[in-house]
Amino acid sequence: MNKKEYNGWTNYETWLVNLWMENDSHVENYNVSLAHDSIEEYEKGKQKHDWFHYEDVFKEDLQELLEGMHGLPHDLLAAAISEVDTRAIAKHWIEKGRDTPPLASYPAGKAVQE
Repeated sequence: MNKKEYNGWTNYETWLVNLWMENDSHVENYNVSLAHDSIEEYEKGKQKHDWFHYEDVFKEDLQELLEGMHGLPHDLLAAAISEVDTRAIAKHWIEKGRDTPPLASYPAGKAVQE
Protein backbone atom coordinates (compact mmCIF):
# COMPACT_ATOMS: atom_id res chain seq x y z
CA MET A 1 0.00 0.00 0.00
CA ASN A 2 1.31 3.41 -0.96
CA LYS A 3 1.29 5.92 1.91
CA LYS A 4 0.55 9.51 1.01
CA GLU A 5 1.35 12.71 2.82
CA TYR A 6 -1.43 13.98 5.03
CA ASN A 7 -1.87 17.64 6.03
CA GLY A 8 1.85 18.31 5.50
CA TRP A 9 3.00 15.23 7.44
CA THR A 10 4.52 11.96 6.20
CA ASN A 11 1.22 10.10 6.61
CA TYR A 12 -2.07 10.08 8.51
CA GLU A 13 -0.63 8.24 11.53
CA THR A 14 2.14 10.81 11.99
CA TRP A 15 -0.28 13.71 11.61
CA LEU A 16 -2.71 12.17 14.10
CA VAL A 17 -0.09 11.51 16.78
CA ASN A 18 1.23 15.05 16.50
CA LEU A 19 -2.31 16.45 16.58
CA TRP A 20 -2.90 14.74 19.93
CA MET A 21 0.48 15.96 21.17
CA GLU A 22 -0.44 19.57 20.44
CA ASN A 23 -4.04 19.49 21.70
CA ASP A 24 -3.31 18.85 25.37
CA SER A 25 -1.41 21.50 27.32
CA HIS A 26 0.22 18.98 29.69
CA VAL A 27 1.44 16.82 26.81
CA GLU A 28 2.59 19.91 24.92
CA ASN A 29 4.52 21.13 27.98
CA TYR A 30 6.15 17.72 28.30
CA ASN A 31 7.21 17.72 24.64
CA VAL A 32 8.60 21.27 24.75
CA SER A 33 10.56 20.28 27.85
CA LEU A 34 11.81 17.13 26.11
CA ALA A 35 12.84 19.25 23.11
CA HIS A 36 14.81 21.57 25.41
CA ASP A 37 16.53 18.54 27.00
CA SER A 38 17.39 17.19 23.55
CA ILE A 39 18.80 20.52 22.38
CA GLU A 40 20.88 20.71 25.56
CA GLU A 41 22.25 17.18 24.98
CA TYR A 42 23.25 18.19 21.46
CA GLU A 43 24.88 21.45 22.56
CA LYS A 44 26.94 19.56 25.15
CA GLY A 45 28.21 17.31 22.36
CA LYS A 46 26.43 14.20 23.68
CA GLN A 47 24.37 13.67 20.50
CA LYS A 48 25.20 13.91 16.79
CA HIS A 49 21.91 15.70 15.98
CA ASP A 50 19.64 17.85 18.12
CA TRP A 51 16.68 15.50 17.57
CA PHE A 52 18.40 12.18 18.51
CA HIS A 53 17.54 12.26 22.23
CA TYR A 54 13.98 13.44 21.56
CA GLU A 55 13.32 10.66 19.06
CA ASP A 56 14.69 7.97 21.39
CA VAL A 57 12.49 9.06 24.30
CA PHE A 58 9.49 9.55 22.01
CA LYS A 59 9.80 5.99 20.68
CA GLU A 60 9.87 4.70 24.27
CA ASP A 61 6.78 6.75 25.09
CA LEU A 62 4.92 5.29 22.10
CA GLN A 63 5.84 1.75 23.12
CA GLU A 64 4.54 2.41 26.64
CA LEU A 65 1.08 2.94 25.12
CA LEU A 66 1.04 -0.78 24.25
CA GLU A 67 1.77 -1.97 27.79
CA GLY A 68 -1.04 -4.07 29.20
CA MET A 69 -2.79 -4.41 25.86
CA HIS A 70 -3.39 -7.80 24.26
CA GLY A 71 -4.96 -9.32 21.19
CA LEU A 72 -6.54 -7.32 18.41
CA PRO A 73 -6.41 -3.87 20.13
CA HIS A 74 -2.67 -4.35 20.78
CA ASP A 75 -1.98 -5.46 17.21
CA LEU A 76 -3.98 -2.63 15.64
CA LEU A 77 -2.32 0.04 17.78
CA ALA A 78 1.14 -1.49 17.23
CA ALA A 79 0.55 -1.44 13.47
CA ALA A 80 -0.49 2.22 13.57
CA ILE A 81 2.47 3.17 15.79
CA SER A 82 4.87 1.43 13.40
CA GLU A 83 3.75 3.86 10.67
CA VAL A 84 4.50 6.99 12.72
CA ASP A 85 7.46 8.96 11.37
CA THR A 86 9.12 9.56 14.73
CA ARG A 87 11.98 11.51 13.18
CA ALA A 88 9.61 14.01 11.54
CA ILE A 89 7.84 14.54 14.85
CA ALA A 90 11.15 14.87 16.69
CA LYS A 91 12.41 17.50 14.25
CA HIS A 92 9.10 19.38 14.48
CA TRP A 93 9.25 19.52 18.28
CA ILE A 94 12.91 20.55 18.27
CA GLU A 95 11.97 23.54 16.13
CA LYS A 96 9.03 24.27 18.40
CA GLY A 97 11.34 23.97 21.42
CA ARG A 98 13.75 26.49 19.92
CA ASP A 99 10.86 28.95 19.54
CA THR A 100 9.17 28.27 22.89
CA PRO A 101 10.46 28.95 26.38
CA PRO A 102 10.09 26.06 28.83
CA LEU A 103 6.45 25.88 29.93
CA ALA A 104 6.83 23.24 32.64
CA SER A 105 9.36 20.74 33.79
CA TYR A 106 8.77 17.04 33.22
CA PRO A 107 11.49 14.40 33.53
CA ALA A 108 12.42 12.92 30.17
CA GLY A 109 10.75 9.60 29.49
CA LYS A 110 7.79 10.31 31.75
CA ALA A 111 4.93 11.18 29.44
CA VAL A 112 2.03 12.93 31.06
CA GLN A 113 -1.26 11.16 30.59
CA GLU A 114 -4.35 12.58 32.25
